[in-house]
Amino acid sequence: MEGILHAYIKKPALNLFEYTPRHPTTSSTLPTTPPNILLFIGGLYDNFSSPPYLIDLAQLFPRHNDQQWALMHVQLSSAMKGFGTSDISQDIKEIGLAITYIRDIIRKGQPTNVVLLGHSTGCQDTLHYISAPNTNDTLRPIVQGAILQAPVSDRDALMVFKVNKDSERKALFDMCMQLIATIPKDEHNTYLLPLTWTMPLFGGAPLCVSRFLDLASPSSPENPRQEDFFSHDLHESRLNVTFGQVGARQVLGQAKAAQPSVLILISESDEVVSQPVTAQDLLRRWEKALASDSAHSIDLHGDSICIKDATHDISGESPAQQRAKLVSFRGAVLQYIDDVVGGVDKLAFGIYGQDKDKIRQLEEEGAAGTKL
Repeated sequence: MEGILHAYIKKPALNLFEYTPRHPTTSSTLPTTPPNILLFIGGLYDNFSSPPYLIDLAQLFPRHNDQQWALMHVQLSSAMKGFGTSDISQDIKEIGLAITYIRDIIRKGQPTNVVLLGHSTGCQDTLHYISAPNTNDTLRPIVQGAILQAPVSDRDALMVFKVNKDSERKALFDMCMQLIATIPKDEHNTYLLPLTWTMPLFGGAPLCVSRFLDLASPSSPENPRQEDFFSHDLHESRLNVTFGQVGARQVLGQAKAAQPSVLILISESDEVVSQPVTAQDLLRRWEKALASDSAHSIDLHGDSICIKDATHDISGESPAQQRAKLVSFRGAVLQYIDDVVGGVDKLAFGIYGQDKDKIRQLEEEGAAGTKL
């Protein structure tokens, strides 16, 4: 996919990738960057072009003179294997710098709306961005929307799929915790745990003590670490200081919509989720928490759903999986950004409609496994 790479931080080099799919009427010179940006924030091990659905999302916004939207992907220092020595507080600082660069440098100071789209651990970043306390060190540019796609609990995934199912991994987890107990707290950000112990738990990224604890959150649900936003067993009091603080922070602003809202998209067939509560139960709890501060209530957008047949990264080639990605996911995103900001043109809805018709035809023909 054609695009433009923008260096929003020179040292260390961190970039923004601006997707620029061409419209048939586009000349050799691309039109300037549109006034509305859908800013993607990836999960653990993600970098540019990951997850693959970004290509399909970008294709909704071919560049032409009247295009009002563009998709960008922000690269953070926590991308790929960098997450093991970073944290979400550093992530939101860099997201803020990227938004400032978009508005001041790319858009040259012209009014620019930004909607965040977080995937997986990018959902933690997105929620932290709009709910964390404002301090002189963490002042963040206002955004006009926030989308959480596949908000999952790293703690649940670790304990359910690895530690509690595998005695060897359980032993490694216990060894890590025993070692951590001997490390002074002022060394937690710099002390790296043995890679041979952490690799079966979190993959090949070197992990410092603090990031291991943030991801595993061993004291949850009573005393969760800062990244434990989405675990199934969190107390209402915890949700009220995360989801419930979004309105009071006033980082999620208003553009077209009278009331700010958050769009949450859960994957029905998420392979890293196994919990005793349903997606609808989670949505109800999160919706209640968003509205818990009556003076600063935030809406759960009406298109928030559990996407049928969707995997964690909404991949797969069967007609049902293609429907999940191209129709259910993209349709909800299009409707949300049009509701909170506006400017989604007939071309975007037309591309979406054509893909929807193709998938319906495949389903009617019973062409299971056929690529679109």
